[in-house]
Amino acid sequence: MSKMADVSVLVRAAIQRRSMSILVPLALFAVAALPLYAFYQGHPFRIRYMVPVVVAAAAALTVGAVTPPSIAKSFAPNSIVAGAKSTLAFAIANPNAAVTLTGVAFSDALPANVMVADPPNASVASGCGGGALSAAAGSSSLSFSGGAIAAGATCTIVVDVTATAGGTYTNTSSPVTSANGGASSSGAAATLTVQQRPMGLTIEGPSTGALNTAYAFTVTVTNTDATMPITYTWEATGQASPITRQSFVLSDTAVMSWTLAGDHVITVTAQNAAGVVTGTHSIAITPIGPLLFGSSANEMLRGTGGMASLRRQDRPEHKSIGERLKARQLAAEPAPQPVFFESDFAEMGESRRRLQRDGGIGFGIEIARA
Repeated sequence: MSKMADVSVLVRAAIQRRSMSILVPLALFAVAALPLYAFYQGHPFRIRYMVPVVVAAAAALTVGAVTPPSIAKSFAPNSIVAGAKSTLAFAIANPNAAVTLTGVAFSDALPANVMVADPPNASVASGCGGGALSAAAGSSSLSFSGGAIAAGATCTIVVDVTATAGGTYTNTSSPVTSANGGASSSGAAATLTVQQRPMGLTIEGPSTGALNTAYAFTVTVTNTDATMPITYTWEATGQASPITRQSFVLSDTAVMSWTLAGDHVITVTAQNAAGVVTGTHSIAITPIGPLLFGSSANEMLRGTGGMASLRRQDRPEHKSIGERLKARQLAAEPAPQPVFFESDFAEMGESRRRLQRDGGIGFGIEIARA
């Protein structure tokens, strides 16, 4: 009876232990030592009585071991537009069948551009056994401490977060710890995708032009974190149909020309999955009308060549025009002879070009498109 009592004491001591670690094989060896000794002493019948004792001791030690909690997390929804909210949820599980985990705690540092929303809408479920959650609006981190999770139960914690810039953000928490079960081997990870709309546009291109001349215009989205792809749509007065293209870059270029003179407005929209932005640009298309020479033009044309300044008669502020021009005499003796420009006129500003005539005396000159 004394030996059985000793074994009983060993079993009770094993039940009181909280961690199995290396004690389990040591205890099993200690309990098995007695029947083995009896066997070598010539009492093999005692082994069959000691086998249940060995099994009971191993079971007691296993029951006494406390497994650490586990942690998981998720974003819902896991894809948002910048400035919108996503609910970040943590699930902390107690895998033990008969032990309550106490002093449960963890922390979570949010990625750059991600923060606790305002209001946070933070809550701790009843399965957490109380505990304190720290999640202030605008904060870049949150933490939980002092939780108690019953055997086999799960503690759920939720808080709203938001993001200020587009991108893909992977968030990993710390391991979850407990006072009586130790810590999990790792933290929990989840990914939040944030889509950013185009925030603004700039449109570059000429503000004046001539009929039947092609001009290039370039639009650029001003915020570099805009989500791709972006669809650009170009529309303009005097154009038959819009131009639409999808792109994976922040800019797009369109070429346009006009057959009608006047002030025209170009409208560009840039749209992605998060939103749309619109910009406009104006261009004044000037008709090709009569041009005048400077005051001394006729005198210059009396020889074989000369210099003259041109200006628009209907738009005097436009002193030159960006098209190839030709000139002819309106009257001459003995007969009209053609007069030509030696080179094109510049698009804007004072333009002086050498004139060459084939012969005759010029009394008047008419300028027209070549």
